[in-house]
Amino acid sequence: MIERKCLQCQTWNEAEDYCKNCGEALSPKALDKKREERLAAEEAAREPTKLEIYQERAKNSKYLLVRIAYHIVYSIFLFIGAIGAFLAWLTAMANG
Repeated sequence: MIERKCLQCQTWNEAEDYCKNCGEALSPKALDKKREERLAAEEAAREPTKLEIYQERAKNSKYLLVRIAYHIVYSIFLFIGAIGAFLAWLTAMANG
């Protein structure tokens, strides 16, 4: 039987995901779920950076030339990233 001690109220709980006294998460799954929810809320509350705003405006521009330039530059960076990932994989495989 698994017993976990609540870090909030110091109550011992038997095989519970949440504390029966205060409701605090105890199990690793519940702690991960709580952490992911907190991170998602922080990400949703974060304001976009100037670069993200510029990229969004270029991607959805009413001018065809700006949209084409955005997709060309994006494709170049994606291709360079793919080459870098392949080289990292190749280096890792060399060690066996």
